[in-house]
Amino acid sequence: MQHSCVVDCINGINKLIPTGRITMKRLLVTFMTAVMAMGFLTACSKSDSKNDETTRGTEDTTVVEISSTAHEPMFTVRSGNAGEYSIDDDVWTSVTYTVYYDGTIERKCSYTISDDDVTSSYISPDDYQYIYLFAENTLESDEFDSYREDACDGTTYTFEYYDSEGLCNRIYSGYCYANESLQSILDIVTSYFE
Repeated sequence: MQHSCVVDCINGINKLIPTGRITMKRLLVTFMTAVMAMGFLTACSKSDSKNDETTRGTEDTTVVEISSTAHEPMFTVRSGNAGEYSIDDDVWTSVTYTVYYDGTIERKCSYTISDDDVTSSYISPDDYQYIYLFAENTLESDEFDSYREDACDGTTYTFEYYDSEGLCNRIYSGYCYANESLQSILDIVTSYFE
């Protein structure tokens, strides 16, 4: 359908040029209309899914490729300052790390007085794959449904996975010092902002 639209447009222009009935302005408007129509048709033919990752698997490995252009959250890790502090002091209240489906990773630091500090980077394909597979596997296994740790240091963590439909799935919320899987995720997301 796209090609016939372009061919019809070009044929129409070719018929008008020798007759002198087309001006440069009309040619430019016709060309821009054709380009916009092609863009619209291309956009309409794309997948509706926010998440265009593809997985290729063998018996031993699965590879997740970042192929989406959607800047939609895939995974967040939020640390909250649950300790005692005065609201008159400018202390951090939370830090949120967000991995997006397009491969961007963002850190947002919030404070009691100062404005939020937001920085971003790009996550490596290996780290993206690790987090994505961790989230998918954890969602299927419900591994952290009954997991709890007791601590009193004032820093809690919330891990959330946004599936391809945009649904937020809480994986875990609480302290996580003794769990290697959760610590690995923390190590990955914090490493991009050291």
